Amino acid sequence: MSSAVDQMTAASMANFNAQQSIIPFLAPGEHLIWSGRPRQGFYFQPQDFFMIPFSLAFAGFAIFWTVGAWKSGAPWFFVLFGVPFIVIGLLLMFGRFFSDSHNRAGTAYGLTERRILIVRGGKNQSVLSYDLKTLGNISFFQNSAGQGSIFFESEIQSASQAKAALMFNRGNMNLPVFFQIERVKEVYDRIIRAKEEAGIEVGK
Repeated sequence: MSSAVDQMTAASMANFNAQQSIIPFLAPGEHLIWSGRPRQGFYFQPQDFFMIPFSLAFAGFAIFWTVGAWKSGAPWFFVLFGVPFIVIGLLLMFGRFFSDSHNRAGTAYGLTERRILIVRGGKNQSVLSYDLKTLGNISFFQNSAGQGSIFFESEIQSASQAKAALMFNRGNMNLPVFFQIERVKEVYDRIIRAKEEAGIEVGK
């Protein structure tokens, strides 16, 4: 029971923090319908089942090269040549998880009767704003717990392009996506309803 209460309290606090991030960017007369944040903390995504073995192989080969060059008495140039590749391999293995978690921690999503907003950053914030009138198709997927992502087709990027970008850069929050949010189907329905109430044909 206490665990469920703790989860509800954490969700309420996350929603409150998201509201505080979005509200300063609302236009006069604009009303916030929904706000939320992407899933927080460290977790695995499907593409990690490919990236983890790849990063292990990449880093392992770089370490093997560098140690082999050092033990063989090769010139320092050959030893130093492998160091950047070791760093890249370690970033692929560990750094991207920290970067991803940090980016999601500083991201908030908002829906108004006019647009969707994606606010990123702490002190130095950046805002992505998409007018409901210019959004194309909207798609979503969810898991058995009701968590998932909503992809928006904007004037400059299709939903499939956004999916591909997330596949290769898991920390990329500069996309027309509500990424890994709770109760994704409810939020999707709210967006569709907002478009309809604004007199916008769904799918346009």
